[in-house]
Amino acid sequence: MNAPHPIRTLYGHLATIAPSLDAVAPAEPLPSMSEAIGRLESSLAILDGIAESALMAVHHVERATAGGAGQRYDYRRLEDVVAKLAEAARRTEAARARVSSKLMGVS
Repeated sequence: MNAPHPIRTLYGHLATIAPSLDAVAPAEPLPSMSEAIGRLESSLAILDGIAESALMAVHHVERATAGGAGQRYDYRRLEDVVAKLAEAARRTEAARARVSSKLMGVS
């Protein structure tokens, strides 16, 4: 019963998931202008939907915690979520600043 798993015996521990997408995806070349416009439009639509869903989820989390729910593991998960949302906000703000600079004629 205490024998190691056969795959671990052969290959060791399997690879773990990287902490960020930057560590997983190799640097890719910048897209062409038309491809960049398409990516921007589709990504903005996705981000808008995610933001609406996140706000709805936050509403439910607020109501649940106001009602007394929450354990130690919930706190850790909330910390992880806060960090991920902060990283997403930071990167989205950087993209917004690039668009703002472009519109102002600063490159």
